[in-house]
Amino acid sequence: MTTYVHKDARLDLHRNKASLYIRGQLVFQGSGYPGMMQFIRHCNHPSVTAKFRSQLEMREKPKFSKNEKKEKE
Repeated sequence: MTTYVHKDARLDLHRNKASLYIRGQLVFQGSGYPGMMQFIRHCNHPSVTAKFRSQLEMREKPKFSKNEKKEKE
């Protein structure tokens, strides 16, 4: 299990499952990515975002040019 702590928030990640605690109270339990996003939003701190930079970049949606979109439709 991996645990991240920032001020009053704690995120526990285990096998793509997340538990998010704020002020000691469980506020989220479920899939890892949404839990991570809630943790990042709650903390709202650059050092926290930096810890998860690689995961965030992997989940970025592909960017298509206007020509590529028209060809796919």
